[in-house]
Amino acid sequence: MKRILSLLLTMILMLGVIPVTAFGASAEKTAAADTLYDLGLFSGTGTDTNGKPIYDLDRAPTRNEAITMLVTLLGKKEEAMAKTWTTPFTDVAAWAKPFVGYAYANGLTSGTSKTTFGGNDPITVSQYLTFVLKVLGYKVGPDFQWNKAWELSDDIGLTDGRYDASTTAFTRGDVVLISEKALSTKLKGSNVMLMRKLYNLMAAENWEKGAKNIDVNSFNLPEAIGNTTLTYDQAYALVGQDPEVIQAAVKTVGDLWQYMVAANFRDYEPDVYTPWYGERDNRWGFDAPGHEQVLQNYGCCCGGCANFALFLLKEDYEEMGIVRWVGGGNHTINYLLHEGKYYIFDVTNYLPGKMDPAGTVTVVDQLEDYYDVMPTDDYPRDEIAILVAIQDVTVNPPSVFGKDTAEMTFPKGYEEKVKVLYPANNYSVTFKDVTIDIPMWNTEELDIPATHTKYDTYEDMKEQYKNEKFDLTMALVSGGFAIQEDGNFRSPMGSMNNFDVVTEASLIFDGYKVVSDYTVISTDPTIFECTKLPNGKLQITGKQPGKAKIILTYKGRTSTIGLEIFQ
Repeated sequence: MKRILSLLLTMILMLGVIPVTAFGASAEKTAAADTLYDLGLFSGTGTDTNGKPIYDLDRAPTRNEAITMLVTLLGKKEEAMAKTWTTPFTDVAAWAKPFVGYAYANGLTSGTSKTTFGGNDPITVSQYLTFVLKVLGYKVGPDFQWNKAWELSDDIGLTDGRYDASTTAFTRGDVVLISEKALSTKLKGSNVMLMRKLYNLMAAENWEKGAKNIDVNSFNLPEAIGNTTLTYDQAYALVGQDPEVIQAAVKTVGDLWQYMVAANFRDYEPDVYTPWYGERDNRWGFDAPGHEQVLQNYGCCCGGCANFALFLLKEDYEEMGIVRWVGGGNHTINYLLHEGKYYIFDVTNYLPGKMDPAGTVTVVDQLEDYYDVMPTDDYPRDEIAILVAIQDVTVNPPSVFGKDTAEMTFPKGYEEKVKVLYPANNYSVTFKDVTIDIPMWNTEELDIPATHTKYDTYEDMKEQYKNEKFDLTMALVSGGFAIQEDGNFRSPMGSMNNFDVVTEASLIFDGYKVVSDYTVISTDPTIFECTKLPNGKLQITGKQPGKAKIILTYKGRTSTIGLEIFQ
């Protein structure tokens, strides 16, 4: 299990992209079989004299083999093997009984007669595609015809038009090619790939061993919002259901924590990275909305986690909103109004893996009081340039943080919702038209015509924006936090920070691909020095208070990042 998890995580950190092989060549079928074998998703028929697996890729697959692959792709292999199943079939081989039993018990197969499964019979291409389409969430009847399964599999990109009614030669090699491609195919109604679902299932199983013992009621939550209406088992039963079903069941902040524990809900992953795009003087940042984060089971970043909470707690309290600040670490958290008190909390404090049961929930009478009492361990209050609350929203709006100008910008229409809680350093809030094509997923509260939208899922954005100008800009990355081109950050005098350097394209599309063949200078080495370390990391050392710029050059493209050193 640990080996599989490690391999899956490695591949997911590369955006979950399995090498997509073309159908036909035996070398490609072998490569696909090797991939599945290494992931523990495909077994050979034995080993050769060198200990390498024998795949028998030119042989016709049997129903026993197909049903084994089906259960494996569902992520239920261990569950199937852990139980003793009862079926009416009298012809099932001993090794196949767990898989046939699981499939029969869960309505995935009905056999060839009342008492026979026909496990040694060859399986047809349409029968196998039917199995795989079921794994992806499609149903025979409403979605496709079982004897013409290739029509749907072609439409969703699982197959490439090779298979049809005239296909007679269907081999184990075809099985591995289809199965491998299935891993990078999105589930029905979702932008989540099957590979991600398998990883989530395995990670959840591993997490579950200890999660049942986590007592959410012991967390440092005020009683007024921290009571739980969900048990662990009830919350666990919600995992994988429609986001709206989960939303209806989560009624309190305590329930929110309970669900996060049961679902093993986490934050940053490269394939759900929040994009920033648009013209340089109007670069808007968008966080995917809460229902998207529920589907992915990852909160992306602080803004994505805040959207997750907004979605699941929608209509459960008098008012829900966002608190956001620039400077002092730049952060986005949640607040809610309940019985005349404002409760302000940071979802990222309660994420599995870095869960802090003592994480602070701040209670104030007025939102304007928050600056004076906010926790300062991770986000220095005296460095904050501007602190705002975005009132009564169901998704935090896109925004532009000030670069050369001291502004925080929101779309027009939010004038009545944005309240400045703490102004400093002459920062101001402005409202402008969103002048770029923006994602559908963020238009929930924006009155923007459908003709002004360009895509409606992250995958669509990735495809349509991959050749845009912005995808070669540079970013510094430290601890999963990206400082992008034309961004800015502050650091104390005497600090020494080490950064990975990536292109924005690799951060978003290639899964955090670090580059080392770049050049870098500081426009004023008396303020800070830039040193390129032997391992490719960039070291920035603060010398004296002041402002200067980092100029990064990579393959002929130059990016500028502002840096202020403070006393």
